Amino acid sequence: MARQEKRTDQSGSCWRENLRVKFVHAMLATVALGVVATVPVSLFAQTDTRTADVGVDSGLPWQAPLPWALSRSTNRARVYLDTSMSMRGFVKANEFGQLLENLKYVLVGADINRFELAEVAENVGSLQKAAQFKDFANPRLYDGRETNLKAALGDATKWNAGEILVLTDGIVSLSKPENLGPSGSSALSCGAGSDAACIAASVAEYVGHGNGFWIIGMRLPYTGPYYVEEPGPGCHRGQVLKGPFPLHPFYVWVGSPSLSQGRKVVKALLDFASARKLAAVAIEAAPGRWNGWEVDPDVRPEELMPSDNAACVHGDLVSKVEHSGGGTCRVTVSQHPTEVWGFKASPKPTLGFALPAVDVVEPTSGVSSLINVEQQIVLNDPSVRLMSKVHDVNDHSSVRRHYLDICLQYEGDLSRSRAGRSLLVNSFWHVARSSEEPWTGWSTDTDCDPKSLDRTVNLDMFLRLLREELASHYSPQSRTETEILTIQYAK
Repeated sequence: MARQEKRTDQSGSCWRENLRVKFVHAMLATVALGVVATVPVSLFAQTDTRTADVGVDSGLPWQAPLPWALSRSTNRARVYLDTSMSMRGFVKANEFGQLLENLKYVLVGADINRFELAEVAENVGSLQKAAQFKDFANPRLYDGRETNLKAALGDATKWNAGEILVLTDGIVSLSKPENLGPSGSSALSCGAGSDAACIAASVAEYVGHGNGFWIIGMRLPYTGPYYVEEPGPGCHRGQVLKGPFPLHPFYVWVGSPSLSQGRKVVKALLDFASARKLAAVAIEAAPGRWNGWEVDPDVRPEELMPSDNAACVHGDLVSKVEHSGGGTCRVTVSQHPTEVWGFKASPKPTLGFALPAVDVVEPTSGVSSLINVEQQIVLNDPSVRLMSKVHDVNDHSSVRRHYLDICLQYEGDLSRSRAGRSLLVNSFWHVARSSEEPWTGWSTDTDCDPKSLDRTVNLDMFLRLLREELASHYSPQSRTETEILTIQYAK
């Protein structure tokens, strides 16, 4: 994982630079509620054996990048343009030319101002410097017999120095799979061609080098000719279909080392489609949707509230929050006396509090996720019972907000003394199978009938393979744990 930049401002705040997250920017006053919680700046520490140059086929474990690690901003973009003959059918349509013309402004809007382009057919062509892209709406450019998307993705992975866009009709083959080598790995053994498994493995390898990946489809006017890829009864592979054709899917595959810049490009492409009333679909393959919470980076002292859990209403007391040299904010807890004025405290000492919470990663409107990653909140000490939930609370300013409620119950030795003890509240992230499949209306198993060409052949199979390829890299061997807060008891 990339090094987390940390700094403090003059008020002693904690920052996590690559998330633009400021945790606590003032010293919490003593609060009449028993908690001390440390909210660290480098909140997320990933258990990850992947190095920057390890891909899916290196034989070493790698992990799909964490959203907050996708922070390598860039001002460069490399565009891979599918110049196969099947793409020629888009060129006569105004919408295709408008898309190419607007592509420059889509990238500039994401703070990218250096462009280069490579044509992709049987192989990846030479790079061309480009000030704009409208000149590529020329039918004579589109004469390739194949589209080697695997080679384009391989080139992008090797380059790995900026944003990439792959402009293609997205057709992949199932009828001509490549032979696997001794390792059994598709990505090692796939040669030129468009086998769905090969391309899925190539996308995963690109993601494994620290990149996000999105697929945006839009239906554009199409005049043909169209070359059959997956034959059915009454047709054969390579057969030429003539129109009239329905609106036909065109795709922009977006890859980015920056989550922010990648999502800006995706939004701009969806805005382009919406402005022209074009049907569109957008899928975030990586990092996907991360469903979880973190303490609001702008939390204020007066926003600390008691736990909503009746078991933790009367417990240990919050005393202060302070900045420590390790780049963290330490929330110190004072242990509640075991006996006050001759009366014994609860036989199960507790600590309970609630802090404002925000989404770890904001979801993107209008974009579906290929994988979902779910949060489980855990404590580093299994002998302590942790109860947590997120609920809505009207805070002191009568604003309704999400609050992360933490309730701890102590038994055994900790029920007698907690002096000097530190407890870490962590997130354990695991992949959950996504029920979202918005692409089903965009996929077909065979492309013999021109009427079926409002969909893309084998898109469903390709995305399912890609989902399994990416999800397999969230395994127990590469478990992802991130720190939410530290609770430090005074000595």
